[in-house]
Amino acid sequence: MAADEREYLVTHGGVALGLSLLDRLARLRDDLTSPHWIAIPLDLLHHDNPQVTKLVEPLVGKELFLKTSGSGEAFSAASTRGGNSSALRPRLRFASADDARPLVVRHLLKMGAGNVASAVLQTAVPLTTGVACIVHTQGGSVTIEFLQRGVRFLFEVQEGRIVYFESSDGSCRPPEFAGGGPEGLAGLHLWMAENLEFDVNTEGFYDGKAFTAIQLRPVPGDAPVDRSLGARVAEVGESRRARTTRFVWGAFDYVGPLAPLDGSVSTAEALVFPLSYRLPRADARLAAKRIARSDADTAAMVGALRPVDGPHAAWAHPRVLDGEPGRSPLIVDVRTGFKLAHEIALLPPPGGIRDRFRQMSAAFHSYEQLTLGEWHLISDGMRGAICPI
Repeated sequence: MAADEREYLVTHGGVALGLSLLDRLARLRDDLTSPHWIAIPLDLLHHDNPQVTKLVEPLVGKELFLKTSGSGEAFSAASTRGGNSSALRPRLRFASADDARPLVVRHLLKMGAGNVASAVLQTAVPLTTGVACIVHTQGGSVTIEFLQRGVRFLFEVQEGRIVYFESSDGSCRPPEFAGGGPEGLAGLHLWMAENLEFDVNTEGFYDGKAFTAIQLRPVPGDAPVDRSLGARVAEVGESRRARTTRFVWGAFDYVGPLAPLDGSVSTAEALVFPLSYRLPRADARLAAKRIARSDADTAAMVGALRPVDGPHAAWAHPRVLDGEPGRSPLIVDVRTGFKLAHEIALLPPPGGIRDRFRQMSAAFHSYEQLTLGEWHLISDGMRGAICPI
């Protein structure tokens, strides 16, 4: 670790270390920027403090993201993504510096994020900055997930070439960039990983020329992977009738029918979620209560369940919540398509439910097709294959 990084840890205890590293990297590259941010230690928020007023004065009237930062130990691949600065990011704006402290405290209590050392206020990035994306390096390979007009696009870049592409709607239409493609973004992140001496996971906006980064952390280590299934996934995927996908979560090898979510009760362990599905409000409230009661470590994240009342809440269905450990239903989703994105509306918060959650996107099949006959679904946690029997 560089001397300035060690000094930062000693001085601030690791507060907003990812953003601090982004600032340092951005000074070395013209194609990398990071929005202005400040960190306010929690002990300064316990009462009126002139230091807080002085810190927030440059941010008065601006639209801000409120994040949280934990300790230096939290900045590691072992920490599950979804807590602290990767949790909810409410937008807020204050008319005067005196309004900042009560507003920040009120939102922190509402967020309920655990292991917080400081509140972080970051200048919000206009959506016109570029296409929203998450980038993940692993060795010499770079995986990039773009989100544009509700469609997710996944690229894998190796040695400067795109070696894999997939979209959540099953189309072959990648996002368009004015100045270049994903290859340039991949090259930038390989440089970042080499400079920092660890694989990086970032969130930000890319316009084809420059990357505006709003988050940096080591590659998360919470995605469940079973590499022993890799050869079998490749074997199933070679079938003429099979389709492969990187949009998976969890490892599984399932053969059997896929039960329609809105049909009669079935013993099938795989559920198909239709495009039009929306979790009833009563079930959303029940999900929040069950998580708070059964997973003490994630009770503070219950406030993040507001997006559950929407079409991307497969994990909060009672049949998933009621599943026994290791035997939760496998979700076959015809429209989600995620790999790197860990939004609370797509994946459960960290804890018991997330540990047994399994999902595969099947945008290339229709809901009606999937509910007929039997299927073979297999995933090693990194890639999957689906094939009719």
